Amino acid sequence: HGQRGQNLKSADQAVTSIDDARDAPLLPPLRDRLDELSDQVIDARDSASVANSVVSQLPDLLGGHGTRRYLVVFLTPAELRGAGGFIGSYAEIVANGGEVRLIRSGRIADLIDAVPPGIRTLIAPEDYVRRWARFNPQDYIQDATFSPDWPMDAEVLRGLYPQSGGTVVDGVIGVDPTGLAALLRLTGPISLAGIGEPLTADNAAEVLTRTQYLEYGDRAERAEILEEA
Repeated sequence: HGQRGQNLKSADQAVTSIDDARDAPLLPPLRDRLDELSDQVIDARDSASVANSVVSQLPDLLGGHGTRRYLVVFLTPAELRGAGGFIGSYAEIVANGGEVRLIRSGRIADLIDAVPPGIRTLIAPEDYVRRWARFNPQDYIQDATFSPDWPMDAEVLRGLYPQSGGTVVDGVIGVDPTGLAALLRLTGPISLAGIGEPLTADNAAEVLTRTQYLEYGDRAERAEILEEA
């Protein structure tokens, strides 16, 4: 913690020093180089700040101090909702001591059809209820991402999952095709039944948001591909 804090402090001091130097009269070539250096230092400071937050929070998120259970929802921006897309598939994962296990996964229709319409209760902040309750997201869980405020949507999904055959979770994670592509940089390519080429970090976003609609016109076939991905 001390080293991370010192790194951030050093980056802040560097930004201040460069800003002070830029206030002085400088020849254009030197000012241009100083501007470039300023951009690089600011980027480094911002990256250090993000890294500091990640390192601080990651142990708890990955079950470093007790088991954590999460609902993961796959957002498909091909059909936009406030949070970035409608929900096509879901998974439940458990993290304990840094190890993450997949408990179950499937199409969002599995959760929707778990109980008849009108059975689930919408548990949501007042603002969400006022704006979106009229669309019955408790019956159409794929649309629970109406709000652009993700924590609000996550609260709704956290309340609906146990009413749909799931269990109580500690949090909800939303992943879109760009997020899956980033994960593939860690895992390497994966093969999916029905797709001729492996899904990679370079083609995942394109395949999952565009190509699937051009090459797989059948909705059920597309749903299988999304679920497997």
